Amino acid sequence: MLLSIVYAVILFLAFFGHSEPYSITVSRRGFSHAVATGFSAPLAAATFAVPFLPRSVFAAVNPSPEEAVETLISARTTLAFLLANWEKTVIDCSTADVSRDLLETQNKEQLLEKAKTFALFDKDAAVLSCKESNGKVRQFITRLKRLDGQFASAKVVVMDKDGDIERYFDLVDTYNNALSAANSASYTASMDFSSLNANKMDTSLNREDQTLSGGSDNMNNTKDELRRALEAITDIMELLQ
Repeated sequence: MLLSIVYAVILFLAFFGHSEPYSITVSRRGFSHAVATGFSAPLAAATFAVPFLPRSVFAAVNPSPEEAVETLISARTTLAFLLANWEKTVIDCSTADVSRDLLETQNKEQLLEKAKTFALFDKDAAVLSCKESNGKVRQFITRLKRLDGQFASAKVVVMDKDGDIERYFDLVDTYNNALSAANSASYTASMDFSSLNANKMDTSLNREDQTLSGGSDNMNNTKDELRRALEAITDIMELLQ
């Protein structure tokens, strides 16, 4: 259990531990031990977006009850971290508005010169903007809603303990329904103009502390549903202890 939690922490922080957008490149060797404990790298030596990926999701047969419980623990930990780092996850400050003057044909040489000096962070050449983005959240949801095999196998633990199996099934339904609702809301956010609430970046603040110009009902609903999923899987883990 401890190893699963540690890997979830390390992988999440590796992805969200920086204040500015970047990509992480990992090798197959670097992920070998993680794979052995229930995680799988998407591609060897390739840039990945979301680290959490239970190997047993793609297994030909259901995992053992013990493996299923370990994966559910990791899923719960990852979901809790996602919610705890919500602003850092959804706020994207990678957009820059270039000065109109620099786009004039006669200023081509000046524009090229600005580009050489990393114009995106030159306040005289461009203005950075922050907006709400659903991309990273949707990548996590995709992984977190693929747990049917784990839930099916872990029920044996509850049955062996003469636990409340009906409550277990109800909680699994709640979790799945919440993830499905979160998936729908986050998808709709990509077509919702209220989520395109860009605002000029305050360079004195970290990305997660930026103030946006408005709120997105769909992203707020996504967060609410993920909270409901977290409550459900937390109660599930109590039945599995």
